[in-house]
Amino acid sequence: MDGSEAADLKALEGAEEGGSGSKESESKVKTDLAWAVELLGQELFFHPQTYGTRLHGKRGGTTLSGANLLAAIGSGLHQEKEKSDLECVQAVDVLVPNLKLLLLYFSGRWCPVCSEFDALLRETFTSLKALPESADIELVWISLDVSQDAYTTHLRKLGSTLAVGWSPERIEEVTVRYSVQGIPCLLVLDAQDGKVISPIGREDVERASPNSNYRNSGMAPNQLDRSGPSGLAFHWLELLEGRRAALDDAQMFAQEEAQQADDVNDAGSAFSEDAEEQEARQALVSPLSEVPKEED
Repeated sequence: MDGSEAADLKALEGAEEGGSGSKESESKVKTDLAWAVELLGQELFFHPQTYGTRLHGKRGGTTLSGANLLAAIGSGLHQEKEKSDLECVQAVDVLVPNLKLLLLYFSGRWCPVCSEFDALLRETFTSLKALPESADIELVWISLDVSQDAYTTHLRKLGSTLAVGWSPERIEEVTVRYSVQGIPCLLVLDAQDGKVISPIGREDVERASPNSNYRNSGMAPNQLDRSGPSGLAFHWLELLEGRRAALDDAQMFAQEEAQQADDVNDAGSAFSEDAEEQEARQALVSPLSEVPKEED
C-alpha cells in the first residue's frame, strides 16, 4: 500500500468514526425525548403571527370522562381537516434534552372558563419566558376543540404557544394517560420523564396572578410570598428539585440494598466453600482413623 492509499484509508476510517459519533449523539437525543415525541408527536404547531413575537379567581370548568371524550369533540371526528396558516417545528428542536419543566395545557373554545384562563396563562407564560430561567420551561397546548378550524382559531388567540396537532385520537391518548377529568387543566411535568410534579398548575397560575381571587382566601404566608412569574417559576423548579432528590435517594437506597444482598450472598458462598473444604479434609482423615490397630 502506497502513501496515498494509506491516507485515503485513514480518511475513510475517520469519516466512519465521525458518523458513528453523530449517530450516538442523535440516539442520545432521541432517548432523552422519546416519551415526549411518542406522546405528543414528532411535529408541534404554532401560529407564525403570534409565536414569532415570543419573548421567552373565578373557578369552574367543564368535566370530561374517558367514555365521552370523543363525543366531547363531536363533529370533528367526521369533519375534513381544512388547510390552515399554521406552521410546524420538529419536537426535538424545541423540547431540548436539558429542558426541566414541560407544561401541558388542555382547553377548548367551547368551554367558557377556558377562554378566561387562556388569557391569564398567555400573559403568565409570556412573563415566564422573559425570565433568566426561560430555557428551563416550555408550554405545549393540547386542543379539545371540535374541529381543525376551531383549533386553528384557538391557537391564534393563545399567542406564543406550541401545540400538539389536532387529532381526536391523540387527545384521548394524552387525556387518558394523565387522567384529565376537566378543563381548563394545566399539568406541570418533569420534562425528563413526563411524570407529574404538580397536577394543579392552573391553581398555581391563578395564585401567582396580581389579580388573583386567592389573595383573601386564607392562603398560607409561604404561598402568598410566591406570587408573580418569578415566584411561580421558583415554586415549580423547587418541586422538581425535590422530586429528583427523592428519586436519587431512592436509587441510592436501592443500590445499598442490592450491595448488602450481594455481600450476604458472597458471605454465604464463602461459608459454603469453607464447609465443603472441611468435609473434604474430614474425608481424608476418616479412613486413617478407621485403620484397625494391631493387637499386642
